[in-house]
Amino acid sequence: MRNQLFPPVKAEVFNDSNTVCFCFGYTKQAIEQDCRVHGGRSTILERIVREKQKGGCHCAQTNPKGR
Repeated sequence: MRNQLFPPVKAEVFNDSNTVCFCFGYTKQAIEQDCRVHGGRSTILERIVREKQKGGCHCAQTNPKGR
């Protein structure tokens, strides 16, 4: 009965080529590289926020989950 109410959750496999941001094409690998270049801190989130403020976000169209 419990399995019917709470089906098992499958962990998503996350590898270096996975896209993290579909609007701007950032991947896990790109974020890791950005951290190395900027002394352990990625600047990608700041870039995404700036672009979103300018209206450059198209998550509903580009993200397979629609967000």
